[in-house]
Amino acid sequence: MRSRWFDLSGDDGDAPASAVDSDVPSTSIDAATRVEGPSGAGMERRFALLIGNAAYSQAALANPVRDVRLLGWTLEGMGFSVRRVENASLAAMQDAVIAFGEELDAAGANAVALLYFAGHGVQHEGGNFLLPVDARIPAPHYLATRSLPLDVAAAQLARCPRRATIVAIDACRDEVVTDTSADAAGVTAGLARAKLPRPSQLVFSTAAQARAADGWGYHSPFALALSEELPGLLAPGRRLLDMIDDVATKVGLWTKDEQTVSVYREGFMPPLSLTEADEQRLRDWSKRPPFRLSRRQAVQRMSAGVAAAAMVAAAALWWTAYPETRTTLLLRAGLLDKAAYDLTCAHPLDGSSDRYGLTRRDWCQSVPRPLGEKAAAQAGSAGRVAAGLRDGDPKALLLSAAWAARDAEALDGQAREAKEREAYALAQRAARTDLPLGGVAPALIAPLIYAAETGPSTILSTMRKAAAAGVLSGAIFAPVVEATLRSAGIGGMPPNAFDEVEEAFRTAEAEDRTGAVASPIMR
Repeated sequence: MRSRWFDLSGDDGDAPASAVDSDVPSTSIDAATRVEGPSGAGMERRFALLIGNAAYSQAALANPVRDVRLLGWTLEGMGFSVRRVENASLAAMQDAVIAFGEELDAAGANAVALLYFAGHGVQHEGGNFLLPVDARIPAPHYLATRSLPLDVAAAQLARCPRRATIVAIDACRDEVVTDTSADAAGVTAGLARAKLPRPSQLVFSTAAQARAADGWGYHSPFALALSEELPGLLAPGRRLLDMIDDVATKVGLWTKDEQTVSVYREGFMPPLSLTEADEQRLRDWSKRPPFRLSRRQAVQRMSAGVAAAAMVAAAALWWTAYPETRTTLLLRAGLLDKAAYDLTCAHPLDGSSDRYGLTRRDWCQSVPRPLGEKAAAQAGSAGRVAAGLRDGDPKALLLSAAWAARDAEALDGQAREAKEREAYALAQRAARTDLPLGGVAPALIAPLIYAAETGPSTILSTMRKAAAAGVLSGAIFAPVVEATLRSAGIGGMPPNAFDEVEEAFRTAEAEDRTGAVASPIMR
């Protein structure tokens, strides 16, 4: 929390930002002076000195450095020559202010000057003091030599007349002066009015006897409001005092009137003298490269980028995927009628037949070759399977794999090998669907190729998964594969492996005493 308490005793008090001194005309300027061509001799020149001190050894602050970087980015886009000083020692602050004053003197009377300070500041006996990060203030009398008096800084801006001067103090104090002696009683947690040349504005980020936020997001509300309102000065007729009034309004709204900007005005401050370059800056403002992102913004944009990349990848996957892959994704998302595909081994197994003339028992207690033969015996099966392949039906895919394996047996040499590879590729595609029998299809259709490419551990895992889904062939082959894996093929099959196989057949026989479906497994 940036806290500023104002002791303005003996002063006229601070004027709210909405108030305008009596010497300021009540009517606004009709239009800004428009200057053709680039700035040169006699043309308006703009300068800014931004000091942000955060790394105090006592009562460190969160936002001042980020604030001056944000304002520097804004002002540079408006054609200001910007000097930025961060976490400055007393010597660095003094050198920066002196160099800034000399730069203004050389620029002449048509210069516009902006001095912004964010950090800790105190008032003592009517004087304001801006604290460097290396400040050690055990008692108030150290302020004169261990801090930068605001009057000293203002004097550097007042040596020569100029078009306009703005001093914006976003200063705060959190018990930096720790001495509790009587001498310390004159130090107040705030800043008093400073003397400035005319025309000028001294802007405090909060009102007398009030506090202002430091950790408001990634910037103070005062700095953020300044950054948003400053570009409006590039619009014809926009006065500096109008900009400050709008800053005050925003700060009040954002903080629910807990923070009220205070403004002291000396004389009338006209709009900027706009050039063709300013008109172009205003038109192109939204196209400027963004200010360096905060960590939160970076994470948000990174997340958005990742999400966009994921969407692009998903779209690419969708349009390049096999039809059965799209069907599987839609079924998992609940966007297709699962009853129309019926990819489970749930009871009852002997229900109605699907469009290939097969029941759940066929799909769950048979193997691909006999399954394909039964489907091929149905009238018009070739056309239905072809249509199912186009529609992305996993069942049609597995039947096509079974038929390709059958056709391979009638071939020799390279033709046979090519057909077996075709059958194996189709079976692999079926394995990536949610068809229970599809998981073991590659191992059952092309066992030699599958074993060479995967190994016994993968085969065992596949069989166990299929058995858990209700596939009889998985329950029969899983114990055999496991026993072979444990013994490395030495010593034959242990009796308990055959016990599991026998138990699997007993279960199948209990549900289908005819054995018409289960018996083909032993072929």
